[in-house]
Amino acid sequence: MSWLDPYMTKIADDTNVREKRMSDEAIEREKRMSEEAKRMADEANEREKRMLEEAKRLADEANLREQRMLEEIHAREELALSRENANL
Repeated sequence: MSWLDPYMTKIADDTNVREKRMSDEAIEREKRMSEEAKRMADEANEREKRMLEEAKRLADEANLREQRMLEEIHAREELALSRENANL
């Protein structure tokens, strides 16, 4: 057994501990980044959902206004026709 063996073992052990710590830190960073990416994706999906709901609500309102305008136009045309017929 060489007099260097205990030092070499200590250096190897320290290297293994350092590599394990660095690996654990990298895994933890990856986990945090993955969680952050999921959170951001969830927020984006929620924003998109709210925007789609708002767009649907606005489209429904526009359709309702259009329907009311068409009904009003139809009523005016009916009134004009009945006046015309009354004048004959």
